[in-house]
Amino acid sequence: MGCFLSGTNEFTYGEATSFFLGMNLGDNLKRHPIALYELVFLAVLFYFLKKLQSKNLPNGLLFQYFMISYFAFRFFIEFIKPNHFFVAGISSIQILCLICLLYYHKTILNLFVKNAS
Repeated sequence: MGCFLSGTNEFTYGEATSFFLGMNLGDNLKRHPIALYELVFLAVLFYFLKKLQSKNLPNGLLFQYFMISYFAFRFFIEFIKPNHFFVAGISSIQILCLICLLYYHKTILNLFVKNAS
């Protein structure tokens, strides 16, 4: 909430938009409220992870699901932030997200193999 209430003073706002969720964050432009998108995403993710918690998952798997979900979300949300892209059209935060997703590649592959069968 602090990032949202900071408006454009904090570099957590989105690009200017005509999307119906656009909000004036203090600079008289309708912008994507990135902090609110993240808040909603985390609330939904909490709900689904809480439902998964009742299943008998191996130790640490719930945390891995959180990390995979969050870094995938952050990778995509960065496209609607006014970033300065550095390598191949992606920002340094997106590069970090890809590195983290690469770290969890075995869990991701297991998810897809398990769901495909």
